[in-house]
Amino acid sequence: MWQAEFSYGLKNHSGFNEAPKMGSGQSVVSSNIKTLVDDWKKDGAIGTSHPPTKKEAIRQAIAIALATAGKSRRDPGRPS
Repeated sequence: MWQAEFSYGLKNHSGFNEAPKMGSGQSVVSSNIKTLVDDWKKDGAIGTSHPPTKKEAIRQAIAIALATAGKSRRDPGRPS
């Protein structure tokens, strides 16, 4: 099965891009969200996006982490 590769500019401690962890488990998704938000705190950017507030940065990080995991965010108020 084909799986999309995403490059969102995650950086490791030496400043080089680090690929997001692949997997669809909750711990992997949470780890990717934390890494993205930490990167936003350091340089104000998540990949090429520059969310102005922490709330918007978290929303962007969630979208990226779920896309990497091949999942979607379910809206509880919306019928499936």
